[in-house]
Amino acid sequence: MTYDYLIVGAGFFGATCARELADAGKRVLVVEKRHHVGGMAATTVVDGITTQRHGGHIFHTNSRAVWEFVRRFGEWREYSHHVKATYGDKVFSFPINLMTLQQIWGEALTPAEARVRLASYKNGRSDESVRDWCLNHIGPELYEMFIEGYTWKQWGRDPASLPASIVRRLPLRLTWNDEYYDAQFQAMPVSGYSAIVKALLAGITLVLGEDFCGRRTFWERQAPRVIYTGPLDALFGYQAGHLEYRSLRFETERIEAPDFQGCATMNYTDRAVPHTRIMEWRHFYPAPHVAHTMITREFPEAHEPGREAYYPVNDTRNTGLHGLYEQLAGQAKNLRWGGRMASYRYLDMDQTIAAARQLVRQELH
Repeated sequence: MTYDYLIVGAGFFGATCARELADAGKRVLVVEKRHHVGGMAATTVVDGITTQRHGGHIFHTNSRAVWEFVRRFGEWREYSHHVKATYGDKVFSFPINLMTLQQIWGEALTPAEARVRLASYKNGRSDESVRDWCLNHIGPELYEMFIEGYTWKQWGRDPASLPASIVRRLPLRLTWNDEYYDAQFQAMPVSGYSAIVKALLAGITLVLGEDFCGRRTFWERQAPRVIYTGPLDALFGYQAGHLEYRSLRFETERIEAPDFQGCATMNYTDRAVPHTRIMEWRHFYPAPHVAHTMITREFPEAHEPGREAYYPVNDTRNTGLHGLYEQLAGQAKNLRWGGRMASYRYLDMDQTIAAARQLVRQELH
């Protein structure tokens, strides 16, 4: 065998594993199904403006180790993410904070007053579903305005049937701070995420446009150890059934104006509006050299075979099915797996990188 490790997937998980193994003296081969690297964080330049192929991704972490690691592979600039939300014909501060409450309730509350007002909504109902958690913690008005319609669009099902974990990750601040993330380190790569991943893979053998699952036997002959970052159901030919995902469709448009919406991301929370948000890329990646702007509308859709899988549906049925596939994967002594797709859970970039480095540490020790 020519290589010590075969890594399937050139997103952040696979690229981080490849870099750490190569730096430890291992011979590494990376195989990627797409014709570009970067996975869901891949970037490209459209009409002079850097855009992201799969929606808006912002690097944020509280881990100094992860921050120092990614800084080795390109230039980053400090970035503070600010989101607004359109409901009806009005734009609101978002995530929910004291400014949002003032806009809706017409009075400037102190943090203590806001806490008392929100606490009044608790009535002993369960916190298990998105709907019940919201009714307990933010009340029916805020739930209807910001969560209910958006969640219906995003997941294609009643929020009362979805786990509360979906909404618990959203900030709720009883301060005037409207920054989306609380992380200590927040940044965007100056040249885009694809450039960072290319730097991670520098000097490592990379094969693009190759479906590992389509020629699994051939590729497994190339190395005694495999690190797989794709969906586990595909790895085993869907023999126990398909894992369920939600997909997204994107429409990118050039606007002949220097600014379209005045912020990086505008959420559209009305269920009647088909898209969930609009990203304006020059707010992510400054482009002072051009007079136009580029926007992308994001439309959630049902996932079907052959389409990109974006969000795992972590209900009881799918969680159990994924556990079954993990048991099958565990029977293959030469196989390790990780990343958002293989773990069947939503992971931020810093979590993905930290998990990849941990896997390699376990491999090498």
